[in-house]
Amino acid sequence: MALFDKEVVSTLCSELNSAMDTLDDIVSSEEEEFLSNRHIKGSAKYPLLVSIEVWDILITDRDDIAEYAKNILAALNNSG
Repeated sequence: MALFDKEVVSTLCSELNSAMDTLDDIVSSEEEEFLSNRHIKGSAKYPLLVSIEVWDILITDRDDIAEYAKNILAALNNSG
């Protein structure tokens, strides 16, 4: 019996790669532009959540993931 489903892992990795590509595009902007533009920050939230969720699914023995995600989203929300 397999410990994981290859198709599920492949799908999750594909989603993670796509999310990371989007985040790479976003971080190529200047920090000041990112922090001052709510549309850019909003565009970062979904791929960030996808990345955290995939990480959570693939690395199930980490208890601090939910707290880490909550802190990142709070920081994004507090900055504008």
